[in-house]
Amino acid sequence: TATASAIKLLKKEKPTKIIAFGNYITIPVLIAANVLRIPYYLQEQNHTMGQANKWFYKGAKKVFIAFENTLESIKEKYKSKFKMIKNNFMKEAEIIRKFNEESIVQFKDYFKENNTEYMLLEYCTGSSLKQYILENELAEEEILEIFVKIVKVVKKIHEKDIIHRDLKPSNIIVDINNSIKIIDFGSSINISEKNKGYLKWTPGYSPLEMYSLKAENDQKTDIYSLCALLYFMLNKYRPMDSLKRFYYPELIYEDYVSRKIRKIIEKGINMERKERYENIEELEKELTN
Repeated sequence: TATASAIKLLKKEKPTKIIAFGNYITIPVLIAANVLRIPYYLQEQNHTMGQANKWFYKGAKKVFIAFENTLESIKEKYKSKFKMIKNNFMKEAEIIRKFNEESIVQFKDYFKENNTEYMLLEYCTGSSLKQYILENELAEEEILEIFVKIVKVVKKIHEKDIIHRDLKPSNIIVDINNSIKIIDFGSSINISEKNKGYLKWTPGYSPLEMYSLKAENDQKTDIYSLCALLYFMLNKYRPMDSLKRFYYPELIYEDYVSRKIRKIIEKGINMERKERYENIEELEKELTN
């Protein structure tokens, strides 16, 4: 493997310190450094060491520099993956540009400098939904008021034929007025697209179809995440990961959670996609009736 090759090379070179330029290609080197307990420093990839790194040479008998031209056999293996991640980053910028909503993080600029892509987004004030829920004692009615706001924003996202695919407490900001803002569209896809070229999921919030490149992702994927989010908001802990829920589907609730809300959650995070709410409008109607 790439990591085994890196370990073999580092054992041969015997560096006392490692400088790795910040790109995907150097990951096997960093793993090998951890395995061999060799100190390392991650440097922005600009192909020069600069004044900032002079301290790193102090006391080092031999410094191993890992960047794009190191380990040719590893380089080619990870070059395509790095390109894929870069393309997904650009795709995220394209998706966020579609929205001009106060409740969705605003796109500001996208530019390239020193062979690096940058995306500039608005600065969001407030705290994450996770922090907000854990630090406050809220009644079910107060939680539902916030949750309905989140559902309405996701409805706007779906109206643009976008599936967010990473709805979780850390990707939602709550400000001092209890207004919400959804961020991080790095996993988002157009409704017509297949799953992205790599798997990315969040334990507790991602449905089973997120664990497969071949499975269909649609509004029901976000509905699962939304209802898992509601479960967290009410219980202060996330539901069991969908891979485990496949064998242990039963959910445990705090006593104060009403039967109506329990039924909504259980329908929304059903392991079978066909058993979930058909679309976000159906979920919203159920919540507001």
